Amino acid sequence: MWLINTRTYALENIHHVPQYAILSHTWDDGEVSFNDMKTPVVAMCRPGWAKIAGTCRLAAERGLAYAWVDTCCIDKSSSAELTEAINSMFKWYQRSTVCYVYLSDLRVPTSAMPESKAYTEALHNSLGYCRWFTRGWTLQELLAPGLVDFFDADWVSVGTTVSLLHQLAHITNIDRDVLSGATALASVPVGRRMSWAAYRETTRPEDLAYCLLGIFGVNMPMIYGEGDKAFIRLQEAIAQDNDDFSLFAWSDTNLSPSYQPYQGILAKTPAQFANCHDLWNINDPLGHESRSFAITNRGVEFRTYLKLDRENGDYCMHLGCRDGAPGISVGPRAVVIRLLKTPLGFIRHRTRAVAYDHDQIGGYSPSTAADTWDVFPRSVKIPKLLSSVELQLFPTLFFNMVRVRLSSSQQWNCTITPFDPRSKLGAAESLSSSCWDPCTASFLTGGNEWFTGLLYLSFAAYPSDTSVPPVLLFCGFETSANPHASRKKPWVTVHGEAAWRTPDNETLGFDVLYMHDVMPQIHQMHFSRFLSHAGRFVRRGLDNGKVLRRSIANYGSGLSVSVSVTTMERQMESVHTISVEVKHIENREAVDLGKNADGVGLGILPVG
Repeated sequence: MWLINTRTYALENIHHVPQYAILSHTWDDGEVSFNDMKTPVVAMCRPGWAKIAGTCRLAAERGLAYAWVDTCCIDKSSSAELTEAINSMFKWYQRSTVCYVYLSDLRVPTSAMPESKAYTEALHNSLGYCRWFTRGWTLQELLAPGLVDFFDADWVSVGTTVSLLHQLAHITNIDRDVLSGATALASVPVGRRMSWAAYRETTRPEDLAYCLLGIFGVNMPMIYGEGDKAFIRLQEAIAQDNDDFSLFAWSDTNLSPSYQPYQGILAKTPAQFANCHDLWNINDPLGHESRSFAITNRGVEFRTYLKLDRENGDYCMHLGCRDGAPGISVGPRAVVIRLLKTPLGFIRHRTRAVAYDHDQIGGYSPSTAADTWDVFPRSVKIPKLLSSVELQLFPTLFFNMVRVRLSSSQQWNCTITPFDPRSKLGAAESLSSSCWDPCTASFLTGGNEWFTGLLYLSFAAYPSDTSVPPVLLFCGFETSANPHASRKKPWVTVHGEAAWRTPDNETLGFDVLYMHDVMPQIHQMHFSRFLSHAGRFVRRGLDNGKVLRRSIANYGSGLSVSVSVTTMERQMESVHTISVEVKHIENREAVDLGKNADGVGLGILPVG
């Protein structure tokens, strides 16, 4: 570590570092460099020498033999030394005996004595306008040292962190307990610490990330020339060393025409954390243990809770923090981020402001019973950023959505679940469920010609002792000569359960109840491919493309199923809606409903 001898002004490379004073200031033209210090005559002719001389004088008066000044104590010609200095900067300020803050633009506009009330008021009115409070590097220089002494342009002391505590907290938006050292930096939420740098600037864009390394206790190599990527790397380093979800509590207040409504999970600049100045982590040990995230090469993978917001057609992800005073409950200001499901995973949207939720995790929503928090955490994958190319192609991800609309008589409560044949009766991550969006009841196909969806429609009847058979809805797109065509033609089949368990306890059986715009060979190809993981299946009901209406044994009650498919064209977009109507059959005889007014065949699940 290079230090200035306060008596001789010579630079000395010291390995066993003694007590020293350190300077914090804003850079101006004519600063003294490391090379200038090799020639004292040259150094003393620089305008910046006055700051070095003033620092050494104050240090010597305190009995300190050494001082450190960033302009001349770092050999910036050595990339290795520069990297070490930037990664060690917070520690160097922290280990200093005293930090002298020189405010070159502070001149108190009064002739009153420093101890007078008039001087104090004039100082308070002028202090917040100093450029020192707008620079990125000076943030850690305020927080790291144990003792900070402020001086005006004439090197007159105007106070310390302790005596100016109220004014400093007001100017910087940093808690007084943090400024005084009563609260450790590591205990402050990541998003809240980021907010302290929201309105600060640096000369080089990379330094906006590098100046925050010590505040978050992370290290990373310096790559000048990478621009805004440095801040992305900073967030990645924080995420690898911290499980604080408030890192993702940023909001985009950019009102320019370049604002993008859809974004990744990481912020682009510290300015996006401006609204996080009042965040506190929620003291929830059980919830904390069940939430986690990890950086991957494809984005950030979360293990957390989501809430379906059917009214807005999106999801809320809980961040384990609240906006307001610290407390042990979620309270009325729990911070959430809004997510939109796409064929490629979840993305952030509606980021202009911080979002809040009023419900406890796992609690009951005041709107509908369906709009509740997950009882168990789920896996959520979100990209780090969305590139310009991805944003340009983003609207195409919602082409050829397949929506399912389910209606029934009042006697049936119908639910839709993506079906995984490998789990027999369970819903799991599968070819079908991975692109199923329960919030909009849609398959997000992305126009994939090989998309195949399988839904398990279950029915709860009243009275509850009524036995109701489930229905499987199978859908996809017809293969076209041009696989890149924007418009796809959907096909649908509906299957009734012939037998969940056959004597060999392995084979599942399905009867075809209904078909719409599907050739038998196409249907068999998709169906066979999709169910290939489930072992041996009985697939009955296809006879030269005609629907066989036959009774199915062992049914305690019956349902009639009718399906209609509509396509809405909007520019290049096609949204296909499958409307399924289920009716209760009162009689216990097999009934053939024939065709409806549109000539579409209706299938029946009769009572055996």
